[in-house]
Amino acid sequence: MSEFIKRQAKRKAAADYVRLYGAEDSEGIQPQHWEKLSGEYQKQFQSMKEVMADIEALASDPEILNEVDSVSSVRESKKFGHGIWPSLSVAAMLLVAVSVAFVGWQSGYFDGSPEVVEGQRFITRVGEQKTIQLEDGSELILNTNTQAIVEMRPDKRIVFLDKGELYLDVEKDEERPFVVLTSDRAVTVLGTQFSVMNEGGLYRVSVNEGKVALHQRNNSFNGYEEIDLNASNLKLDSVKPYALSAGMQASIDFDSNSLVASGFDSKEALFSWTKGMLRVEDLPLSDVVEELNRFSGRHVVIVDEEISGLTVSMSIRVSSISDAFVAVEEILPVKVDRTFNEILLSKRDM
Repeated sequence: MSEFIKRQAKRKAAADYVRLYGAEDSEGIQPQHWEKLSGEYQKQFQSMKEVMADIEALASDPEILNEVDSVSSVRESKKFGHGIWPSLSVAAMLLVAVSVAFVGWQSGYFDGSPEVVEGQRFITRVGEQKTIQLEDGSELILNTNTQAIVEMRPDKRIVFLDKGELYLDVEKDEERPFVVLTSDRAVTVLGTQFSVMNEGGLYRVSVNEGKVALHQRNNSFNGYEEIDLNASNLKLDSVKPYALSAGMQASIDFDSNSLVASGFDSKEALFSWTKGMLRVEDLPLSDVVEELNRFSGRHVVIVDEEISGLTVSMSIRVSSISDAFVAVEEILPVKVDRTFNEILLSKRDM
């Protein structure tokens, strides 16, 4: 393939990326007629998504924020001619800091870097979802703002969930166990269908069909102990893993290494996102807003605390997340105001 064709594909991919993901209400869709586009274009577009996802993931790193603060201090304390330095935006400084941190991360400079699983990498942006068919016949669904690495080894199948949420429909293979990893937690599949969430210090496993075992990443797998429904304050430091059955979910607190198990009333609502829907049933508005913030490009804020307890039931398509705010205004005494980067919910005068 000529360098000219490669450059053309890269330019078109860059333009389409800005058009799709730079929009205020971007839902993270792919370019139209994706399957008909050239392989080189698809490669360039995916590469651009991966680089930007790395930058977004690193943008909240304490090391980077310190760099931004230090550069901001220099900008305030020094005066330069022609107004060039004062015009440098915080966003540009953040990009420089992210670039420096990314090099440090790649070389293992920062302490606490997680062990990297070598394999194929999959990424979704905010509002985007993706279904992956694995070579063993298993299916992997990535929810919004998710990063995962899949590695198929001769003796096991591994998914490293860096952040976000996955749903897995696993093809049974007793010779090659299927394991989902985070930095130091693991889920070994004993059944077929379940979801795993790793967001903001919360690690949650919900089992739709079959059974999974929860254990420390480096623990050997020798049998398991069944978890009683509504068990609490269990510690994941036991030699034996805990088994979670269909209809149950477990939330793990990383700081205390404790586990709380519970059942769920409606699997249709819990797993609705796997079908491109966001379904909530009799939830307080505050919980609904928390869920909407996972899909919305703008931060959703409850301005008046008194409306946070209002009960909401609705079902909307993830690809049309803005419809949720239309529904909220229709069914609740709530006013919705939109700014450049926020969606504000306040009490509406009757």
